[in-house]
Amino acid sequence: MAATFSSAMGRGGIVTVMNAKVYTGTTSLVSGWKATGQTPATALSSITTSGTLAATIDHLKFANLNADGPDITITGGQYSNPLIKFGKSMRCEMQAALCQIDALKALGGVEGDATSGYTITDKFPGPVSIIGDTFIVDQATGEQIDVQIVIYQFLPDAILSLVQDEATAATFDMNGDVLSVKIASVPGSTFYTILEA
Repeated sequence: MAATFSSAMGRGGIVTVMNAKVYTGTTSLVSGWKATGQTPATALSSITTSGTLAATIDHLKFANLNADGPDITITGGQYSNPLIKFGKSMRCEMQAALCQIDALKALGGVEGDATSGYTITDKFPGPVSIIGDTFIVDQATGEQIDVQIVIYQFLPDAILSLVQDEATAATFDMNGDVLSVKIASVPGSTFYTILEA
């Protein structure tokens, strides 16, 4: 039986880093999303058709999505057991193996051009959307199923550290916060979605 998105998500492995497309100008598309009938697939379509592709990064060393929480825990009763948990936050940590100026401008607060030089500024860029292309390996068949990781809003840290030493090449950190958004068809709020490519 051939592997499918459903079978790979049911029992499969994500074994490689994503290639990331960074879209700017998408804040109005995904901020506080409340439109009736909006789904993750239509949100993705809005980002790619109405946003501006600012960078395509195909040399990430890692791209980790890490959740934290709860922000609030209500306890009570004789043993002060947790009764309600509320609030999560999420971070995305990415590290690029190569210097790529369009990515550093979109995510790192870098400004300038080849003529005047590139300046590391004290500015923070606004939220962007990130579409990550990767694949899941289906355990039963070994087939690769292409998927997209849709990060609707990513707020870059814009902290660029340039480490130079004799043993290793410089790398470029592109970390930030993954903001939750409201998509009408999904209960609660959403950090990111994995969709079949």
